[in-house]
Amino acid sequence: MRSSKRNYYSKLLEGNKSNIKNTWRILNDVIKKGSGTNSLPNIFLTKDNQEIYQSKEIANEFNKYFTEIGPNLAKDISNTKLDADAVSKITNLDKTIFIQGTNENEVITVVKTFKSKKSADLHGFDMSVVKEIIEIIAKPLTHICNQSLQSGRFPERMKVAKVIPIYKAGDKHDFSNYRPISILSQFSKILETIFHKRLYDFIEHHDILSEQQYGFRRDRTTSLAIVDLVEKISDAIDNKQYAVGVFLDLTKAFDTVNHDLLIKKLCRYGIRGVAYDWIKSYLDNRFQYVHINNTDSQLLTVTTGIPQGSVLGPLLFVLYINDICLVSKTLHFILFADDTNVSFGKDLIKMDKVEKEIHALKCWFNLNKLTLNLNKTTFIIFTNRAITVDTHLKINNTEIERVNEITFLGVTIEKVKLETAY
Repeated sequence: MRSSKRNYYSKLLEGNKSNIKNTWRILNDVIKKGSGTNSLPNIFLTKDNQEIYQSKEIANEFNKYFTEIGPNLAKDISNTKLDADAVSKITNLDKTIFIQGTNENEVITVVKTFKSKKSADLHGFDMSVVKEIIEIIAKPLTHICNQSLQSGRFPERMKVAKVIPIYKAGDKHDFSNYRPISILSQFSKILETIFHKRLYDFIEHHDILSEQQYGFRRDRTTSLAIVDLVEKISDAIDNKQYAVGVFLDLTKAFDTVNHDLLIKKLCRYGIRGVAYDWIKSYLDNRFQYVHINNTDSQLLTVTTGIPQGSVLGPLLFVLYINDICLVSKTLHFILFADDTNVSFGKDLIKMDKVEKEIHALKCWFNLNKLTLNLNKTTFIIFTNRAITVDTHLKINNTEIERVNEITFLGVTIEKVKLETAY
């Protein structure tokens, strides 16, 4: 067997000795057999179809590609002014958050809740090391945290992310077939967790988040979201109605969040004063670099999006999209972070009304610099009645695919099973 493999690769190399690109691909195919699924090839192609070989060049190209994802998507969205229209429907809360300081006991408790991961940040620390020394550094770390919370300034050295490219699928020589995994400062995670607790308690106390939002909330699970969806469908079927479920697909939603619009919304929700300054500082002047093959890329600025791998990011995202439920009084929303389902139950199917509602959502996404991928958005019609009308759904001249089943939050929703069950 080994002899056959050796002969096979020898012939391949001999036949491609004049083609350096193919030679590298063959060698990488041999090497990767014993080096895990995330081994990087030694040659990559830029978007100009140029071959690059040096680790520094490859790292720089990776970083350029990753940092441009959000801005490029936002650029493709039709120009919409980020003015009062984007936040005008949000009720201006008459309460303002007050951020309390922390103490050594809280800092130590927070650190102990983290998993002992071995991924080193840009300073060379991993969480397992921090957990070992936390009793020693608790006092100065508490002082740093309190200085930050009181001044409304997030430490600059905590704003740099170390990014590792992880292979997804397809051609390994193509940058677009990798996803970024960000490793933030271990100390950033501690400070974020302390702030997150205060922000989350304020939000829940004042019922700021929509009841339809199930993502990143205590006592809210994907199971409850699925139950909500199934109940709405079954109610429609029991009442001899038609239920149209539209499953919206957002492209890189976390990467395209507009910082200016986010903080305007937060202000409406009562995040003002020092807390407002702190979050603005947290989002401003963030940088990242890519680390591959013991080589670091140059630093690049991150201008859009929620910091990946952050503690605070998911909560900021659900606040960012919270007002989507104000777009329609007809649709029933089920939100789990960027997974969005809307359902529409009526005695008669009127696809023109469904189109009108989805078009209004599309306008909201545009206004909020989020990309609705119409080609991956699908819909299902649930009913026990005969469908005798045209059921085509078209948004912006794009035909939305009608399907009989969909995977939503990891659960397959099947039209036939639901219809026969009720």
